[in-house]
Amino acid sequence: MNVDYEDPARQENFAPVSEYIEEVLKEFGLPRVEAATLDLVFAAHETGHVPETHARVLRRLRETHRLGVVSNLWCAGAMCLAEFRRAGVANLFETVVFSSDYRVNKPSPLLYRKALERLGVHESEVLFVGDDLARDIAGAKAVGMSAVWIGGGNIERSVEDFDDAAMPDLVIKDLVDLLEA
Repeated sequence: MNVDYEDPARQENFAPVSEYIEEVLKEFGLPRVEAATLDLVFAAHETGHVPETHARVLRRLRETHRLGVVSNLWCAGAMCLAEFRRAGVANLFETVVFSSDYRVNKPSPLLYRKALERLGVHESEVLFVGDDLARDIAGAKAVGMSAVWIGGGNIERSVEDFDDAAMPDLVIKDLVDLLEA
């Protein structure tokens, strides 16, 4: 599966994890009854956890900005949405676009354009924030959005280190830093 995820040719035709699970179960002659459990395991792993510090940042940003999510997911988005509800941030987002709903993955322009369409805004009005240069930042820049890269421990990289297609407009270490930018 990771090979497909890394393959640029699969960017515009990316099967959800449920299809991979079905293929593996069939290939090894395993009962389909395990498919739902495996799908939940993948979803739990992929969803992760919204830290309270980030939830606070999102609440503060929502006071002055419209917020949306564009996220690469292999699994269905239900568990991710449940995590947003648990963290108390689900109602902060005007739109949520999951790649698994469209069988593509970032940096596919389709996902960014879908979010723009749902928000009813022009790309020049959007500041996209992401932590993956090749997928998040390059994809946002390709459709004309400004972009902030959350570089974590990598923020010491020089401008020469960035690919032109993935050149962020701003680099921060953590989402919390966005409040001071």
